[in-house]
Amino acid sequence: VFCGGCCKRKCKLQYMEKEARVCTRCYDDINKAQAFERMMSPTGPVPNSSVSSENPSAPPLQEACIPGSASCPLFSSPFPVSALKQSDNEELCPKEQKRVWFADGILPTGEVAYTTKLSSGAKRSSQDTVCPDVPELHVAANAEEAGMPTNVNSKPKEEMDVITRMEGLCPSVPSEDAQQTISSQSEMTDGDKSLTPDTEECSSAMESGKTSTNLVDWTKSEMPVSPTSYGVLCGVENCVRKDVSLLPDGDKLPPLLLAMGEKGKVEWHVELNQLLISLDPLVEEHLSHQQVALLLEKGGASPLTFILNANLLANVKLISYSSEKCWYFSTNGLHGLGQAEIVILLQCLPDEKTFPNEIFKLFIDIYKNAVKGKLIRNMENVTFSENFLDNEDHGGFLFVSPTFQKLDDLMLPDNPFLYGILIHKLEVPWAKVFPIRLMLRLGAEYGDGLMVQITPETMESLRQALRDKKDFKITCGKVDGEGLKEYVDICWVDDDEKTNKGILSPVDGKSMEGTRSEKIPHTRDFERKGKVLKCTEVYYFLKDHELPSPVHLQFAKDIAAACSTALCPHLKTLKKNGMNKIGLRVSVDSDMVEYLAGSGGHLFPQKYLNELDKALIPVIHGGMSDPASLPLKMELIFFLMEHLF
Repeated sequence: VFCGGCCKRKCKLQYMEKEARVCTRCYDDINKAQAFERMMSPTGPVPNSSVSSENPSAPPLQEACIPGSASCPLFSSPFPVSALKQSDNEELCPKEQKRVWFADGILPTGEVAYTTKLSSGAKRSSQDTVCPDVPELHVAANAEEAGMPTNVNSKPKEEMDVITRMEGLCPSVPSEDAQQTISSQSEMTDGDKSLTPDTEECSSAMESGKTSTNLVDWTKSEMPVSPTSYGVLCGVENCVRKDVSLLPDGDKLPPLLLAMGEKGKVEWHVELNQLLISLDPLVEEHLSHQQVALLLEKGGASPLTFILNANLLANVKLISYSSEKCWYFSTNGLHGLGQAEIVILLQCLPDEKTFPNEIFKLFIDIYKNAVKGKLIRNMENVTFSENFLDNEDHGGFLFVSPTFQKLDDLMLPDNPFLYGILIHKLEVPWAKVFPIRLMLRLGAEYGDGLMVQITPETMESLRQALRDKKDFKITCGKVDGEGLKEYVDICWVDDDEKTNKGILSPVDGKSMEGTRSEKIPHTRDFERKGKVLKCTEVYYFLKDHELPSPVHLQFAKDIAAACSTALCPHLKTLKKNGMNKIGLRVSVDSDMVEYLAGSGGHLFPQKYLNELDKALIPVIHGGMSDPASLPLKMELIFFLMEHLF
């Protein structure tokens, strides 16, 4: 027997060909198990399916820190124990109260069944009615704040039932159509509002008689968010502490991000009389090396994502690269500090079952230095003063930009990023004094370059040709002149290498290839309610061979300060809606002023544009006072982060 109050959800079960009603607790547990299925699927995320019952070898995992979830361990049982809860909504049972208890004498409410009390068909009194335990969830308290139309009948708070929903590992990102919908509706307020059945009122409901539908759906385009996208960090701050480092003492592992939260999704389900809201990410804080090793061996399209702090993630995956078994590491979050993301490949040793988590400490050290303004650039290095990876010969890392390496099979971070190459202590002096010499030597040693032997006379001629910037031909073959001749031509060519290759604008997804860029130093960070807005870089759309001037940089600083001032009151709302990387493109000419602002390839809602108008227009008009610097077109990049301690 199922009562309508606690069995409103449906799931496809393994032993049935169609969906069946399940209790809310089972629904949450099934979704957790499906998140692991998606994580270990070799083809990536899969549609909702039945929970596998063939899992005897999987070790039990501890409960993830997600609001409102059941308290049974993950993977502990393919069919969790039912714990139905009786609803306090009397309209669901208009005729008589259902009499339900389990074989062990326990009521669906968790109380001991008193059969004499339930023997009659009368309804329970208000003192006996048990209200389901509902977690406090931070959502908009009314339809106007949530950006929903308000010309519909509101539901009484006695009929409200708030539930949480988690649909798997990969959520959706806002589509262009959805963003246009947002811009035409009211914006969510910045204040934290808690919605519970007994304390808050939801002033939105669909017209009666209609089928269940989405009232507001900011994620119409069901595109998965990549684990390497900066947007994955949205919501992580709600699941972990605000420490700079979440690395535990000893050999323990930091929290694991099991599933990314769905942001900006609000829907009213008429038939179920429920407000469906999005979840924070699903996080597991107590994983052993053996459990992680099992997940890595199972493989899958996506890497394992560890939370080093609320602003920094680390992706780990066991891959095959150039016929070698390797550990793949990459960061996600260093862009917020103006630092290029880091990719490291380490050869997996023959009997190595777990990855070397010392790399996490390296990433934290790079993060701390970036906070102080000490950034790592191409051909720069990090050295060790103590043993690294249990080997005293390891001296540090040389960081280089990607060139012609094979990258097709790797899940790479967003550009820009650097490769970290492990070097020995004897190579450290070369890395500090002459890094390109070390790079060329590594290329000659390995899958890279061409080496020929020439006479001292030919070497002198080659040097002179390089000084004069002239082409040179080297003849290869036997010294006696017999046999087939081969030639190596050294030619001067035009540099067709484009700057900022692979970088896309957050405003509208436009390619930034060919633009000039520079870091914005010594800018003030704007902070509000634990959120920090930081402008890291400016891109100039200049004519060929034109270089940015100090006037341009100062103008960019003024624009950054004005934009940050306008957005500062909305930082919490922006991040809650998945907008933690923001672009502002400004175009100024003698007879024209224009700007565009957006995030994730979509323009901002109108409310933010109104705020930006007040702050930007005076500054932009002030920048037009110098006609020599016009026309000017630039784009500034802002990142939204957490204030850590």
